[in-house]
Amino acid sequence: MLKGITSSAAGTPGVVIKVSDAKGDPATQIDQLKTFVADKVDAIIIGPADGDLGLQISKLASDAGIPMVYVNNQPIRGRNKACSHRHAKAARSMNVHHRPAEISH
Repeated sequence: MLKGITSSAAGTPGVVIKVSDAKGDPATQIDQLKTFVADKVDAIIIGPADGDLGLQISKLASDAGIPMVYVNNQPIRGRNKACSHRHAKAARSMNVHHRPAEISH
């Protein structure tokens, strides 16, 4: 997926892709996200290192007014099931289908 995004962006004038890999470490990923927020990027595509970080990740991006797209992992699960169901319902209404990731990190 990353290869497809970067190759597509390479042919699009004015598009710059910044890539970070937390290597599955949630604390590193939060630090990387904070850097992107400080850099005032236009959008963030993220594969959460831990789905339970979804609320924290979403708040950082939302507070900065940066749109975010989640891939490969549900952003919210477990004790936040009600919120997860709302997100799933909203995604279905936008014709977006979510399936849990089957790709290991």
